[in-house]
Amino acid sequence: MWQVAALAAPAFQQLMSTLAFGLTAAATDAEVATSTIDAIAALARFHFSAAQAGAPGLTAHVAEGAPGGLFSHFLELLLRALLFDACRRDFAEQAADALLPLILCEPQVCCVCV
Repeated sequence: MWQVAALAAPAFQQLMSTLAFGLTAAATDAEVATSTIDAIAALARFHFSAAQAGAPGLTAHVAEGAPGGLFSHFLELLLRALLFDACRRDFAEQAADALLPLILCEPQVCCVCV
């Protein structure tokens, strides 16, 4: 993952765009869904683990990412696919593995104030 963190901004943005597209195409292709969700979950776990250890992780890229944060963008795409798209059961199971690391990276997105 350190190699991904070291990518130049344009290459990193292209990679993130590809993953975002993979989430939108995941409803029709099981292999794309598996690969995309695994990659997003690995990025989120890497970033969270690095932040816990005091390392920068993907901080430089996250600041340049989608409005509201890179991981919140993926969280939104994933939840939208689960809630509103006709997806397969195995997609929902795979998505569950990515939800926790994404939520840990963007806890303010999921906090509900009562």
